Amino acid sequence: FLKHGYQKVTARQIATAAGTTPAMIHYYFGNKMGLFRAMLHEAVQPFTRLLSAAKATPSMDISSIIDAHIRTIAANPWIVSLLVHEVLPEGGKFRAAFVREIASRLFPMLVGVVEQGRREGRLRTDLDARLVALSIVSLNVFPLVVRSIAAPVLGFKLEGAELDRLIAHTSSLLLNGITAEPTKTTHSRART
Repeated sequence: FLKHGYQKVTARQIATAAGTTPAMIHYYFGNKMGLFRAMLHEAVQPFTRLLSAAKATPSMDISSIIDAHIRTIAANPWIVSLLVHEVLPEGGKFRAAFVREIASRLFPMLVGVVEQGRREGRLRTDLDARLVALSIVSLNVFPLVVRSIAAPVLGFKLEGAELDRLIAHTSSLLLNGITAEPTKTTHSRART
C-alpha cells in the first residue's frame, strides 16, 4: 500500500509480498479494503488502549497520550500517506471510513480525557476541551506529515533521540498552554 498506493496495488501483489495467496486475503479480510482497515485498526490500537485507560484512570498524564500518539504515527509512516492521499482530499477514498471508524472513536475519547483533567483541576477550565483535543492531534500529527520537507530543511530525523526530543517539546508546549495555574492560595501555602 505504501509503495504503490491503495488504488494501484492489487491483492495478488500484496499476497505475493506477504508470502500468501489472494484467497487467504479474501478469507481473512474479505477484500483489499478489509485488509487495509485491519492494518489501520491494528496500528492505532496502542493509542486507543491508552485513551481507554485514561478515561478510567484519574489524573492520566497528557504527556503519556502525546508520547503514544506520536510514536504510533512515527512507527507507521503509511498512516501519514493514508491521511494525505486518501483521507484529507475532498472525495478521498478512506475519508468516510476513517471518520466513522477512527476519528469518531478517538476524538471523543481524547475530549473526555481533557474534560476529566478540567474537572480534576489539572487543566485550564477556560479552554474548550474539543479545541484542546484538536490542538493535541494537530501538534502530534503535523510534524510527521511534513517530515519529508521539514527534516532536510531543519536538519533532523524524526527517529531515536530526535523523536524523543520532538515528543518532549510537544508535551512541554501543550502542557504549558493547557495546564491549570495554581491558585494564589496554593502559592501562599507553598511559601509557608
